[in-house]
Amino acid sequence: AAIMFTDIVGYTALMGSDEERAFQLLRKNRNIQRPLIRKHHGEWLKEMGDGVLASFYTASDAVRCAGEIQHAAHAAGISLRIGIHEGEVVFAGGDVLGDGVNIASRLEEMAAAGCIFVSGAVYRDIKNKAGIDAVFVEEKSFRNVDEPIRVYKVSCRETEPLLPEARRLTVIRWPWRYAAAGMLVLLAGILVWRVWMPANSGITAKRAVTSVTDNSIAVLPFLYLSEDPDKKYLAEGVADAITSHLARISELRVTARTSVERYRNHSMDVRDIGKELSVGYLLEGSFQLHGNEVRLIAQLINAIDGSHVWSNEYDREWSDIFKVQSEVAQAIAGAIRVAVSPLEKTVIEAAPTRDLTAYDFYLRGREYHRRSHGEADFRYAMRMYERSIEIDSGFALAWVGLASICRDLHWFYHDRSEENLALARNYLDRALAIAPTLKEVRLEEARYWYHFRLDYHRSLAMLEKLIADYPRDDQIYLWMAFVYRRMGDFRRSLDYNNRAIALNPSEWAMWSNAAFTYIALREYGSAEMYFRRFMDLNPSNPDVYKSIGYSYMNTGQLAKAKDFLAEHEIDLAAQDVKLFQSRMELLARNYDAALRIAMSMSDDEIRDQNHYFTKHSLLGAINRALGDDAGAARHFEIERDLMLAKIDVSQYDQRLYRTLGIAYAGLGEKDKALEAIGKALQLLNLSLDHFGGYEPEMDRAIILVMIGEYDEALARLSHIIGRHGRLTPEFLELDPVWDPLRDRPEFVEIVSNPAYRFNPSLD
Repeated sequence: AAIMFTDIVGYTALMGSDEERAFQLLRKNRNIQRPLIRKHHGEWLKEMGDGVLASFYTASDAVRCAGEIQHAAHAAGISLRIGIHEGEVVFAGGDVLGDGVNIASRLEEMAAAGCIFVSGAVYRDIKNKAGIDAVFVEEKSFRNVDEPIRVYKVSCRETEPLLPEARRLTVIRWPWRYAAAGMLVLLAGILVWRVWMPANSGITAKRAVTSVTDNSIAVLPFLYLSEDPDKKYLAEGVADAITSHLARISELRVTARTSVERYRNHSMDVRDIGKELSVGYLLEGSFQLHGNEVRLIAQLINAIDGSHVWSNEYDREWSDIFKVQSEVAQAIAGAIRVAVSPLEKTVIEAAPTRDLTAYDFYLRGREYHRRSHGEADFRYAMRMYERSIEIDSGFALAWVGLASICRDLHWFYHDRSEENLALARNYLDRALAIAPTLKEVRLEEARYWYHFRLDYHRSLAMLEKLIADYPRDDQIYLWMAFVYRRMGDFRRSLDYNNRAIALNPSEWAMWSNAAFTYIALREYGSAEMYFRRFMDLNPSNPDVYKSIGYSYMNTGQLAKAKDFLAEHEIDLAAQDVKLFQSRMELLARNYDAALRIAMSMSDDEIRDQNHYFTKHSLLGAINRALGDDAGAARHFEIERDLMLAKIDVSQYDQRLYRTLGIAYAGLGEKDKALEAIGKALQLLNLSLDHFGGYEPEMDRAIILVMIGEYDEALARLSHIIGRHGRLTPEFLELDPVWDPLRDRPEFVEIVSNPAYRFNPSLD
């Protein structure tokens, strides 16, 4: 491959004198290079501090891309050095190694600011290409490179470094893999600094000032001043409608509702809230309903200095609420001085329904829909949405709500019935017939193809059209990240995920999602940093503690996992705590302790998006490790019967077939075990879903080793570990289920491969 290495001149000195400017420069450099690398058929490999590594199929593509990058960088006030070499490289574990990388980095080091230095190998390919001129510089010997390299300078415009006082430093370079380690440590340090920056620092304040120019706003939860507590959902609906109207204005960046919820009844200084949300403006308000009379007070605040920009009181009839919501949104746009296009104005002023009673039922439904992921709340919300469309069958948002409820039941509760699928399609079709251009309708259609059909290409096409119309909508970027991850393009998924975070850095779910993508890439250090940011934003959410603990466990850090559990007062259900502790003891081969903890668990099912089992699966595994075949069989029989009963009412839940297959394997029923896991894999596998397909593929490998099919088990392990970072050599070394394979050369090769092993210094 032709490898291009770029570096910002004077960046280290700039970091020391003006960190905020340095980060702005880094973002600007990234935004310049990414599209140009794609344009010239290149692949963005990684970013290391202020350096960028990319590969190209041809040297001419690399050089032409470098020329355009230098031209654009110069226009943007960025001084770059670029080195390019063509040679053999090794792509392994998401990284790239070899002389091609090593020499490119040395050539970049030699180049003057604003210039491109290439090797003789590149020159041979470009010397007769139109529009490319290069001159010989010298023949240079590089450490750890066997033969001298002829160095050429492509025609360029030399520039001054970023700072007059920035000096070219003599840098001692180690062999590439050690240099890469140093760069990654530097990048991790920068990322830690950015993630852990105190909210009240001067840097954050500067960002907020920039955000004002960027026309960003958050609508805080409205105060509810009425006496009737059962009508509070009306205030929520008014605030949500204003937020939705503002989000339709293309020149505004609007923070999502989920990020502002924690500021309900706050006593914080608005400037601190603005800094935490990275917005320039805040909208505060109060809502009061008395009979049919509504009083809405709204005030727009400059989040930088706390000054009031605009305020108004609206004393209206409840029947005028749609008009009031529209007026508030347009008044805010006028106060911030952003343009509202005629189409945007039409959409904002359109009433969502012709009947206020239908609207009331819709708002009740949405309140319960958002309240939790509990099935009872989902079912109640569905009834409210149904009442709404009984009154107004032309209410598109209520049809969207119904389609979304079906999708949530499908996704979180694995209601894979044909009836639920048909209902979701019917509800969505009704919404599309009424309002095919409405953002909420279009987004729900993209989600339908994602969740119900696993048709990620179709979902992505819809999301790309949406993002073109709503370029500042963080939720659309997040859904694009979801889709790319399922398609196996984890780097691009992170790119879109981080764009969503940039638009809405206070949304904990975005940090959590990115962390799991880093795990898929086997970058556990980065995953932990993102999980800890999630923990900062939402410390009451138990999922983050489980995620960090299991990350330690998967990388063989059992003591660290145990210490983490003891260090934090984790608000987990007892079942989750005991499951975590029992698994740790099993991996540590403290079988008696593992058995004692598992026996104390309740008989309730343990379920999440990826798993469905009871304690009897765990007890079967522990007894099996102890050599108590009779005890293991008793628990596997119980689990088998429980799963068969569940499958009778839910025949499309791959989680049930996986657990059933393990139970059959534990009972020695080989054919039935293979049949069960085969059904699970028909429903979900790595070819269908590069992210979620990991679990059934992994359970197939476990079943194969349990039934003595060692060669096939090893083949499956080799396949999975080469594609997914959720499987680690450290976990394979600890888990007793793999004991029959430990002395086999193929297993030793898998667990000893440095490309797969956890290495904190390289993460």
